[in-house]
Amino acid sequence: MPKTNKLYEKIIPKFVPNSVVLALFSIIAFFSGPVKKRIRELHFRENSRLFSEHAERFLKNTGHIENQSEWTGVLFGTHKKSDMSYSGCEIIATYNALRSLGDKSDTIPYLIRYFEQKGIALKGGFGITPSAPCKFFRSRGFEVKKLTTRKKEDINSFGERYRTFIVTFYWNVNNIKDQLHTVNISKEADCFYIHNNYFRAKGGGYSRQGAYSSLAEAIDNLGANAVPLAIVCIRPSTAHIDRRTMKNTGERFTTKTSLVLYFLEGCKALFISEVIFSIMVAFLDMVNPKIIQYTVDYLIGDSNSRMPFYMQMIVDFTGGKEYLRAHIAMMALVVVIIAFLCAVFRYLNKLLNSMAAEKLICRMRDILFEHISHLPFSWHSENHTGDIIQRCTSDVETIKNFLSEQLTALFRIVIMIGLGLTFMFQIDVKLSLISAAFIPVIVLYSLFFHNRIGSAFENADIEEGKLSAIAQENLTGVRVVRAFGREKFERERFEKKNTEYTNMWVHLMKLLAAFWTSNDLISGFQGMTVLVMGSVFCVQGRITVGELIAFVAYNAMISWPVRLLGRVISEMSKAGVSIDRLRYIMNSEVEKDDEDAGEPPLNKDIEFNHVSFTYENGTAEILKDVSFKVEAGKTVGVLGGTGSGKSTLMYLLDRLYNLPENGGSITIGGVDIRKIKMHYLRENIGFVLQEPFLFSRTLFENIGITSKSAKMEDVRKAAKMASLDDTIKNFDEGYDTFVGERGVTLSGGQKQRTAIAQMLITNPPIMIFDDSLSAVDTETDAKIRAALDEHAGMATTIIISHRITTLMHADRIIVLSHGKVVEEGTHDELLAENGLYRRIYDIQIQGGGEGIA
Repeated sequence: MPKTNKLYEKIIPKFVPNSVVLALFSIIAFFSGPVKKRIRELHFRENSRLFSEHAERFLKNTGHIENQSEWTGVLFGTHKKSDMSYSGCEIIATYNALRSLGDKSDTIPYLIRYFEQKGIALKGGFGITPSAPCKFFRSRGFEVKKLTTRKKEDINSFGERYRTFIVTFYWNVNNIKDQLHTVNISKEADCFYIHNNYFRAKGGGYSRQGAYSSLAEAIDNLGANAVPLAIVCIRPSTAHIDRRTMKNTGERFTTKTSLVLYFLEGCKALFISEVIFSIMVAFLDMVNPKIIQYTVDYLIGDSNSRMPFYMQMIVDFTGGKEYLRAHIAMMALVVVIIAFLCAVFRYLNKLLNSMAAEKLICRMRDILFEHISHLPFSWHSENHTGDIIQRCTSDVETIKNFLSEQLTALFRIVIMIGLGLTFMFQIDVKLSLISAAFIPVIVLYSLFFHNRIGSAFENADIEEGKLSAIAQENLTGVRVVRAFGREKFERERFEKKNTEYTNMWVHLMKLLAAFWTSNDLISGFQGMTVLVMGSVFCVQGRITVGELIAFVAYNAMISWPVRLLGRVISEMSKAGVSIDRLRYIMNSEVEKDDEDAGEPPLNKDIEFNHVSFTYENGTAEILKDVSFKVEAGKTVGVLGGTGSGKSTLMYLLDRLYNLPENGGSITIGGVDIRKIKMHYLRENIGFVLQEPFLFSRTLFENIGITSKSAKMEDVRKAAKMASLDDTIKNFDEGYDTFVGERGVTLSGGQKQRTAIAQMLITNPPIMIFDDSLSAVDTETDAKIRAALDEHAGMATTIIISHRITTLMHADRIIVLSHGKVVEEGTHDELLAENGLYRRIYDIQIQGGGEGIA
């Protein structure tokens, strides 16, 4: 066959079409198994080729396949494992889901080969299941959840938490009865779009249905009589999977345990010491029943029972059996001494536990704050502040409670159960087996509740994050709410989310109530069974009265640890959710400099070379092949309409967003900014945003916040350049005036001028003003520009503005429109060109307004 294979693959296709080959070999198909196999392979290759051609034909600008045409005749060959063929809808749904996640590395031919080789291809439109996409996306490190529910509230809950969805459903449309179909539903800017990829009738079909406000609404609009069977929810995890090795190459913490051990560094010794004292307490608790047993059987009665070595030591130390029988109070003294030692060890246990727990939570908060502060700007744009705060408070507390209470208690539980069962088996094996038979029952039903409690807690935790986000947004945006009279709307919005959050916790409490009630029932039944059977054995003479008392005491002592073991298992599910939520943060990659990054002088020319950029998950390029040069020491103005890419250019220059490898380059003095250390770059680029953020501090502290050693004269000099000094003098407390949260006590112009003063105090070699004069009047604008011309020295200045008067005195003006440079030159040159700049000028200067590009 190897030679024949070469003949098929290399010689025949050059001279004979595949269709002819198929026809010839079909004649002898019934006489040769290998020939049949070869025919199937040729079918597969030919149909794969046709499929790929059709797919490429229907790719849209967004990178999604919206329609398939003339594919009804395409039937793929069989694969080795199940001998079934498959059609294209699950392949296309997988392809579209990848595009929704921003992954453009996999092509249609690759997906066909992958599905075939892995044996997860399925039969036509009649055997589709979510198994294939689940396996595919999990193998690439994505987080996947499969839903079979039809409850809209559950569907919408996952719709908010995940990024893209593959839906399998029965479809009864266009005379296709009960056909299974698979589509992708993508989420873009909180709207949902259906990529149906089914083209049945000539000239008909679906193309990017939507936008829908929720996932449930999108599913309701899949088609006539569509009945959803399964929804595969997909979102990126922090892992990065190398396709060649299929190994994780990006996760810092690959397991929950690795993250917990990292947090425990520095307090492990305290936790270990606490566990040791906990074990000693458990051992001493177990000694007392033996003392009672010995006193009843040996000293009060004449029965004999087996004594452990430590009891013999106590008897010998206190004077022997006859002495103790005459001085029975000695046994009470021994009990008191043991109780005292137990109290001391318990005190040390609690003290060390508290110290370890507080040290742990302090370390966790410090690490999380440090890590979050170094995460990329894009990460903060994608994650709600309220949710981040909730993870760093509520989830941290949940983990602390689990580690300091449940997990450390686990060691004591194991010791108590182990010692208790040992002593009980020494007394009577049969009775011990009766008691121990209930332990697996408790553990099993605890495991039964484990996943349910974990899932309910995760939903409640997520809803709490959303509730925190709403509260945070309303508190920081209270002026907007009041200004537009939106109090009722925001209250209803909060109450709706609060009701959902409350219902989540009510559901969780119902689960916990059912768990603990069943726990009490089983434990009570166990205690009753042991007492009844123990009494029977005592009457029969199998055990002594002292042994019965000790056995019942031991059974009671292990009853609570066994119940607590069930609680630890249930709490473990809650802690596991919280650990995963923190693991997401800790596995998010912080900003890193290149190994050869340096600190070159930045008072050089800035050059943008063929810069193109698209925001992650964006559907269109923001910047398209932008090239221009900013000479050192010059002032350059950038004019453009909303969405033209003005601010994006500056974000890229400051590396708030990183320019992709194929997106061109930005250089300063001929050095690519990727080769410049980020902290050094940002220290030397003064950036004033259109919407400045001020801290809840005094004006002096806010202006001087960018300088480590700012003095009053430095602060006043910067304030004068920003035309702010005279305004501050009119305040009762001057520079000691306290600024409310986000500068709420200042006007828009005062906030912008304060932000300008913040930047000017450091005197950076590159200064960027991102529409930061939009809230000041024309006269103040002119004063600030004059002060900059006078004091900026050799600094390179970039001014972004909608206002022609702000830019007209710049050395050079760049005009952007729809992400492209459309004009470039001085004010007079641009007026003479009679282009877009001239039209905006005429609108603003003659009409007194502001135009947009």
